[in-house]
Amino acid sequence: IMTSHGQLFEKISKTKNVQETLIEQRDTHPYIEAWKNPNMPVIQRKLVDFELNELKNNGKTFEVYEALKTALDLLFKDKALKDLKNVSILDVGCSTGYYYDVIKHYYPDKNITYVGCDYNEKSIELAKKYNENVAFEVQDATELKYPEKVFDIVLASGILTYVPDTYRLLDSITKVCKHYVILHRVNIRKQPFILKSYVYDNEVIKKYFTVERIKRLMGDRRKFQYAYGQMIYPQNPYSAIFIFRRDYFADAVSM
Repeated sequence: IMTSHGQLFEKISKTKNVQETLIEQRDTHPYIEAWKNPNMPVIQRKLVDFELNELKNNGKTFEVYEALKTALDLLFKDKALKDLKNVSILDVGCSTGYYYDVIKHYYPDKNITYVGCDYNEKSIELAKKYNENVAFEVQDATELKYPEKVFDIVLASGILTYVPDTYRLLDSITKVCKHYVILHRVNIRKQPFILKSYVYDNEVIKKYFTVERIKRLMGDRRKFQYAYGQMIYPQNPYSAIFIFRRDYFADAVSM
């Protein structure tokens, strides 16, 4: 049974009817620390706990998680990863670490080293309580401290929408990625724009991209090639998931 994440979110967020307004990139700086609000992961976790219970115990699934599973199914069959005894995944902007639970649910027998990071200290505190034996760290996604090319897969779910400095974010996550970047829950429109909005009762920005711009951003100096993309919600053709593969040849030539 497929369930909509968006419908549940509307029930959780008290500010669902607040009017969004257009802003310019130059006006996004005040929102750099918007997601550090300690109340946001607490509110979000109410939604997540319900979803995880439905997923694990009631045989239900959610489009947002199924889209990730489809992407990971493809990657685990890829020649770069299929023979690895252990696949490492960095979840950037992991919030309370719920994607660890989702991934373990779908792949209980696969050897995966999961690492989660978020700049919200409350998020990481909660993540460690839910999964105390998993590596969770407080880190800023725009300046990750991990070594270069250390993670087989970097998962960036939602944060491309909310981080003001897209360039620094993509520079940071591609630097630490060895093979594949998954950009999950990316807002897609025919023209790019930015909105001042509200999420989990906090004022944030929402960035909207074109598919062509996403490809250019990943392909130019970051040297990642488009490998796969699909819309997540059949009823909402504006939220997408993408896979980008490191261009090993271009990477080698530039060294």
